Amino acid sequence: MTGNKTLIELLRKKKAEKKAEKAIDWDARRSEWLESLRQLIRTLKGWLKPAIQEGLKVEDYSANITEDYLGTYEAPA
Repeated sequence: MTGNKTLIELLRKKKAEKKAEKAIDWDARRSEWLESLRQLIRTLKGWLKPAIQEGLKVEDYSANITEDYLGTYEAPA
């Protein structure tokens, strides 16, 4: 039985190591997401520039968002 127990412990250790290697950096993922939102807003404002010059009102604001894993953060809207 000790041989089997040792093998099981070894397999569990290897599984834990692989899981740690695949850990997600949620702070980095949130930062990338926020930069993508900022870029999208810049692009939309570029497309709307002629209409903005004609009087279309575009307001910048932030939305408070809470998500699993990412936590609570402010996002441009």
